[in-house]
Amino acid sequence: LDLVTALVSCDIRPDVLGSDHCPVIAHLQLTPLPADKPPKQCTKFYKEFSGKQVKLSNFFTKADKPNQSKPVEAIPIKRSKTETKTKITNFFVSNNAKAKPAVNSSIVTCEESLPMSQSSELDNNNAKAAWGSIFKPPPPAPLCTKHREEALKRKVTKKGANTGREFWCCRRGEGRADDPEARCDFFKWVK
Repeated sequence: LDLVTALVSCDIRPDVLGSDHCPVIAHLQLTPLPADKPPKQCTKFYKEFSGKQVKLSNFFTKADKPNQSKPVEAIPIKRSKTETKTKITNFFVSNNAKAKPAVNSSIVTCEESLPMSQSSELDNNNAKAAWGSIFKPPPPAPLCTKHREEALKRKVTKKGANTGREFWCCRRGEGRADDPEARCDFFKWVK
């Protein structure tokens, strides 16, 4: 392909700044010819774009030809004999509570006397209480003094002694000082 015969014009672009090379522009007069068939890497041939829904399990099937000459052997994981399955609620019980005193076999505990559905409900309530003690909701926002509406929490962005510190202010938009619908002068630091 001889591009010199197709060259119509070219120019240097000194007005394009910020480039580490000399920006140039060239106009070529070419007539594209359509291909007989699309290339093999065309997205038309991808399974994802074939118009058929593909199952997720199809992406995890074994390859027909292995890439390695030797099969990879799985390394067994050594587990300690004391390792047992634990519930997540066990992580929230103190060490003193874990040590159980000797129990007389004639005494029936509360959990043993409950039907299975009530026992699992008791476990769920205990787990809910344990998670609730960790993830407490944030305290409610204070009310602005003039409008009695929830205040908006903001953060100081100006550089200085209070940078990053959060504060409460009126939720309403700015306006004239005589406008009762505009933001009031409520301000309170978040503790």
